[in-house]
Formats: sequence, C-alpha cells, structure tokens
Amino acid sequence: MAHIRKKCWSYNAGERGRNWVRAYEKEKGGPLYMEWMAATDGEGRPFLDPATGLPEVRRRRVSLQHRDRARAEDQAKEMAQSLAEHDPAAPASTLRRLIDRYLQEVTLNKKESKRKHDHRAARVFVAYFTDRAAAGEPNRGPERHPGTLDRQDWAGFIAARREGRISGWERQCRNNQIRLDLKFLLAVLHWASGADENEPYFLARNPWR
Repeated sequence: MAHIRKKCWSYNAGERGRNWVRAYEKEKGGPLYMEWMAATDGEGRPFLDPATGLPEVRRRRVSLQHRDRARAEDQAKEMAQSLAEHDPAAPASTLRRLIDRYLQEVTLNKKESKRKHDHRAARVFVAYFTDRAAAGEPNRGPERHPGTLDRQDWAGFIAARREGRISGWERQCRNNQIRLDLKFLLAVLHWASGADENEPYFLARNPWR
C-alpha cells in the first residue's frame, strides 16, 4: 500500500521580503521551529557572501523548544512585528528591489553555478532598464513597480540583448543566452506572485505570465 505523507503544520506571519516569519513543525506532531530572513547571526555578526565578502541576507532557523501551536503563532507575529519596525520599506515597490530580494532569499540557496547565473542575469536586466530610463523613459527604468512590466519590455529586452545594445553587455547574443536571461526574470516574477500558495507574496499577478 502506498505511503501517504501527512501534511505538517505551519503558520506564516508578515510579508515576504520584508518581515516574513514562519512557525512550523518538521514532523507531524513534532517539535516546533521558527524561521525568518536575517542579515546577522544569533550573536549579531553579519552574514558575508564567501565569494565576494559582501553582506548578504540568509534564512535563520531556531527551535521554539515546545509544541504549543497557538504560542508559536504568537511568537511568529511578535517576530514579524519586530522585523517590520526595523525594516519599514516596502519590499516590492521597485523592480530593482524585487530582484535584490530574490537574490537574497532564493538564489543564495542554489548551487554555485546557478547563483553565478542569477547574479549575472540580474545585472543584465538592471542595466537594460537603466538604459531605458536614461534614454528618456523613466517609467521603464529599474525603479518602476514590477507589476508594470509588459510586452514592450519583453520584446525590447530581446532586441537589445540580441544586438548588443545594453550598457556593459555590448556583445551580441544568440537565442539560447537570451532565453536563459528571460528565464531568470520569469522565475523572479513567478516567485513574487505567490508560486507557493502557502507563502505571502509581493505581486497580485505575474505581469509576464
């Protein structure tokens, strides 16, 4: 007979990318834990990217040392409130900030080759949208809301990348490379629009879906 895995309990508080906190159990009826994104460890030391030496945000987990779900919910709410007070900025107010959040929360958990690809693709897109703003289209720059992306942005990026018209990335690219670049931003938007229905999300919908 097939084994049916029982769904473990979890509770989310706050907003993803800003003050998201999750209380959960690893095993059905087991001990409870809490996790959130942080820039420092339990002793206040900053997390540093081993490759660049620059500060980065990582996922922190702690055991709550009890099995009281109601109490765990209260603890998650309190932690989310504390994080909100220290970081009141809206996480998805700009495309640039959303990309940064994805790099901090998702990319850091990938293998090295994938991390390098994500960071490179992120720089390409930020450069492209910066060029658009510099060319007299401020509403299409990286400081726009990510929900405003449209078909013109999609087609414009493909043309600029293919012809080598992006500052700092002047080499002409073939379709395979362009496809990989687009795959990155599609992943960012998919994640931000609530790919996991059990998690908070940034965008009401994926504008490039």
